[in-house]
Amino acid sequence: QALRPNSYELFFNIARTFDALKRYQEALTYYDSAISLNPKFHLAWSNKGTILDALERYDEALSCHNKAIELDSSSANSWTIKGCTLMNLKMSDEALSCHNKAIQLDPDCFQAFWNKSLLKLSLGDYEEGWELYKYRWKKNNAEEFRYAQINLLDTSNDLYCKKVLVWYEQGFGDTLQFSRYVNQLIKKKAIVTFQVQKELHPLLLNQFDCEIVTDPGILTNYDFQIPLLDLPRLFHTPMYSKQLNLKVSEERLSLWRKKLQLATSKLNIGLAVSGRSSHINDNKRSTNLEAVHEILGLGNFFLLQKDINSSDAQYLIKHPEINSLGSEIKDYADTSAIIEMMDIVISVDTSLIHLAGALGKRSYLMLPFSSEWRWLQDRQDSPWYPSIKIFRQESPGDWKSVILKLRNQILEDSNQLLIDR
Repeated sequence: QALRPNSYELFFNIARTFDALKRYQEALTYYDSAISLNPKFHLAWSNKGTILDALERYDEALSCHNKAIELDSSSANSWTIKGCTLMNLKMSDEALSCHNKAIQLDPDCFQAFWNKSLLKLSLGDYEEGWELYKYRWKKNNAEEFRYAQINLLDTSNDLYCKKVLVWYEQGFGDTLQFSRYVNQLIKKKAIVTFQVQKELHPLLLNQFDCEIVTDPGILTNYDFQIPLLDLPRLFHTPMYSKQLNLKVSEERLSLWRKKLQLATSKLNIGLAVSGRSSHINDNKRSTNLEAVHEILGLGNFFLLQKDINSSDAQYLIKHPEINSLGSEIKDYADTSAIIEMMDIVISVDTSLIHLAGALGKRSYLMLPFSSEWRWLQDRQDSPWYPSIKIFRQESPGDWKSVILKLRNQILEDSNQLLIDR
């Protein structure tokens, strides 16, 4: 940098490095330096817009994307990332137009197809949304498509006695949400092996009338393979009515009943305020214990997340009345037993809320202003999980309004929940 102080490319590359490290403020500084040296460098404007989008500064992000397109209107990538910002602003029609424009400019812009699929799914357009969802294997930073040497299952017909490997993809929440589709294969008389993450194996073992494994074994034993999130497209249905109804191990229940100091005169509430920091949208979806302070006196709280950041660790030292169980939880079978003994579960958008929903536990979900497609748009309920009530930010970063509504809901529900117990 000292040797090339006027190199806008150098400042741009430094910015990209900070961007990859999620050190967004530093990345912004270097993108601004690149832009000041070359105001017509459209990639710097575009990337700056992406950073501002990650920081939920959506109006500023949109201005940057517009500038990038003004400088180079032929860039398909600039159009689709503008579409993503418009999605975050809940301007769905305008976002769709941008994704379509990107596809028109470059039919091989797989990221645009992927972004369009997320928009369609968030609108509840499952037919087209699931069809486009297949572009997840071609998007930027795509997961590895495993077991390609086995024939891909592309029809739900004639599955009698066919040996089918269904394999997990993405996160724990995805496995929990979409495992309901495995039952559809079983109803077709397929012989199903369901590969799940090792952390979920103790929970999902014996929940389905099929083999549940963490390792598929000899691949030549299978007639077909299919990634889990291809099943919704295969069956052409949102499957709202097909609930999981997971069962909790009596052994784990007995174990945790002895461990937990459950309250008798007030609500027992499970809580998660943050998820994995490596998640692409963690800065949007996660909050902290200080932010939810106003509700922490309304019950006997159990913190159910395994990862604790430094600020929350300090908060827990000052508030020993909060039971932090993360270090004691071995797997999701443990978590399911704890959830079963709670009156309510309150969580940000992590796998915990999927597990609570799959168990039919009354749950309150705290969502950012722009949330993942699976929670649809502006709904207070979830057709995937009838026991979940949704509390959404009224503006980007506004957890205060969420906590106020949550507080009122807990107070409204507490007497009846104590009676029902």
